[in-house]
Parts: sequence; C-alpha cells; structure tokens
Amino acid sequence: MFDPAQLENPDYQEHFNLFHERMQEVERSIVAGYGLPVGVDKIHSYIASDFEFNAQAGQVESTLMVSLNAPVLISLRVLFDLLLEKDHILPALLQPSESKITYRTQTFLKAYNPGELSLHEISISKERYKASSTLSDLCSTFMMLHEFGHVICGHPGALATKFSEASLVEFNSFAEGPKVNSELRRYWEFQADNIAAALLAQYVDDAVSRAEQFNPWLRTCLDQEVVTFEQQATHFSAMVIASLHVLFLYSDSCQFEVPKFSYHPPAQTRLMYVKDVFAGEIASRLRLDADEIVDVYFSTYLSQFLSGLEELGLEAHKGFDDTHLDDVERLRDELVFASNKYRSVCEKWSLVPTNQWANPR
Repeated sequence: MFDPAQLENPDYQEHFNLFHERMQEVERSIVAGYGLPVGVDKIHSYIASDFEFNAQAGQVESTLMVSLNAPVLISLRVLFDLLLEKDHILPALLQPSESKITYRTQTFLKAYNPGELSLHEISISKERYKASSTLSDLCSTFMMLHEFGHVICGHPGALATKFSEASLVEFNSFAEGPKVNSELRRYWEFQADNIAAALLAQYVDDAVSRAEQFNPWLRTCLDQEVVTFEQQATHFSAMVIASLHVLFLYSDSCQFEVPKFSYHPPAQTRLMYVKDVFAGEIASRLRLDADEIVDVYFSTYLSQFLSGLEELGLEAHKGFDDTHLDDVERLRDELVFASNKYRSVCEKWSLVPTNQWANPR
C-alpha cells in the first residue's frame, strides 16, 4: 500500500487519505447492498505503490482485490493543475497574482516510466486550484468506480475460475500478450464503464448540492452566465463530461508512450457511451435535461479542455467527425453481439442479475 506521508504537498496527502476513505465506503456499500460473490469472503481495496498509471480488480483465493496505483491520483491532479493554469479554460475563474499557489513537483505527464519523471512548476489561483482538485478527484473516482464495476459484474470471479487469471489490469503489457478473448474483455470494460458513469452521478450530485459551502469556485465560474440551480448543475455536469474526456485521452496516451494495450475503445468512442449514461443518471437525480447537459459540453467545454491538452503536448483528437461516429456504430454492433454471446459467462459471480443488462444503444 502507498503511504501518503511520503508526499511533500500536504494537500496531496489529505487528498490521498480522503480518497482511500472513499474507497472503503464504496467497498462497504457494495457488501451491504449486494453481498459478496460466490467463493468470496471479503473485498480489499487500496491505493497501491506501483509506479505506473494503472488500476486493477482481481481475485486471490477468496479475496477480491481492487486497487489504483498512486500515480493515478498524483498524475491526474498535476494534469488538471496544469490545464487550469491556462486562462482560456474556465475563463470566468480569474487569476489575481496575490492569491496564487506556486509549487514544483515531479510526476508522470507524458511518460509512464519511473525513470522519466518530469519536473513541473505550477502557479495557479486558489479558486482554480480548488477547481482542479474537484475535477481531478472526480476522474480518479470514476477510475475507482470502474474497478468496482468489474466486481459488481462478477468479472474477477469469471476471470480467475474460467481463465485462470488473477486480475483485470487496465493497461496490459504487450510482453504478456492477451490471454482472454478480446471481444469478451471489451464487453466487460463497457459494463464497468456503465456502472462507473451511473455511480459517479452520486458524487457529482453531492458536489453541486454543497457548492456554496465546499465548492465556491463553481459559483464564481458560472455566475456570469447562469442563474438558477438547474443551470449551475447542468454546466457542472457538462464540465465533468469534459474532464472524463481528458481522463480517457490521457489514458490513451499511456498506451502510446510505453508498450501497453487496453481493451477499452479509443477515448472519443468510449466517451460517446459514458457521457450518455452519466448525463441520463445525473439528470434523473437532479431533474435536469440530459440532452442539454451534453449540448453544453459540446458547445462550451469540449474545445477548452482539448486545446489545453494539446498545449501540454498530449494528443487530443479534435471533435467528433464521421470517422468517430462510424467507430461508435461499429462498436455498438460488436457490443450487441458480445452481449448476446457472453451474457451468462459471469452469471455465477455477478452481484446483479445478468438478464437485466440491456443491449448497448
């Protein structure tokens, strides 16, 4: 397990401790709400000290293991600090020089080899620093919920029993090679994303509802354009979709920088599904219009965040052209086929009835 005490930044230490508590809360909620899968005595969730951007869910004997590597939290926080340093991202958040936070840190931005850490000097206003903390935390939370999504669907049990593999690793080494049917694994990743997107809405609901007390930057950011709670919630939800887009593009870059592969579809295609699940769930919770959330994401936040990534030297494919839409349609067909073919593979270990899974739309 990773010891946050080794981090120099006290804010990062607090962030790690709070995040670990959240992992424990999700773990307890799953056990209380669903029970445990067949052959499992307990779930053990933790932040691992492995020095690469990765996460995994697996089963070792009778214990389910869920972990995020420490660089996930560190790299995403630094990435969002670097993005929000730029005035054209969330431009209503001004950067008065007298209230800036300045620090230096080493982390993985474009490289995922511990021997290739990059030194970054960051100077960011306090409000932008808080905004970065909130948005990066929601991205880390999505990754954590994705791993628990694998647990809820019974993937680790099926993997260990039917395929003799200990864990589902998000980014796999080419040296090891694929061991499990790629078609099945992509379907599993789609299921885990669906669950993570739906569960993330709970945390976004909480962040919006407590904005005045804990996230005053949100009111500052939106006051010039929006007035009602519904408008604020719509814009913040659209920001979250843009942040998930950043996460997916950043995760893709992990595969480009080192010899790794993932069963996830490319970032743009992955987001097309995740945004609709998330927007539908948060709209239901807060009585918003899901289509309006997505429209605001496209019209207001997409270009801001993608241009910021490009300025940092990270690959960010602009927009959603016909090629991306063709990819989405092709993936939908593949997922419908996989859903019909593999629906019962995890039935023994799934915490939800497998016949409740609807075909991808």
